[in-house]
Amino acid sequence: MLTCADWLRVGELVGVQVEGSARRGVSIIRRVARDEQRQYRVGMEVLSHAVTAVGLSRLAGGDTEHAVLLSTKPDSQGEVSVVRRAGRFDPKLGVRLAVGDNAYTLTPSRLIDAGDDFHWASYKVSRAN
Repeated sequence: MLTCADWLRVGELVGVQVEGSARRGVSIIRRVARDEQRQYRVGMEVLSHAVTAVGLSRLAGGDTEHAVLLSTKPDSQGEVSVVRRAGRFDPKLGVRLAVGDNAYTLTPSRLIDAGDDFHWASYKVSRAN
């Protein structure tokens, strides 16, 4: 039988949904504590309250990788945050992002955080040629 103690660890990426909302978000578990009644208390950092599942591919072509876009538009620096599987972020390799009929080039800016099974990174956005 799987219990929350089997997977509930600091640094785990989890999907979240606010009660009564249809939107789904993503959080990272930052702390876990258990009280005298064996109740768990979890502290999470919310990365985004609304996420979009996207496909990324190498600029030179290749297979599409599933990822999670954490914002619907670039920030004031022209960057977006993306959560990818661990080991997929390369600070030297850009990727292509397709959203509907639009294609964008994402140039790696920085790795924000990483866990056992994910990389959270920031990318500069530009229109694909």
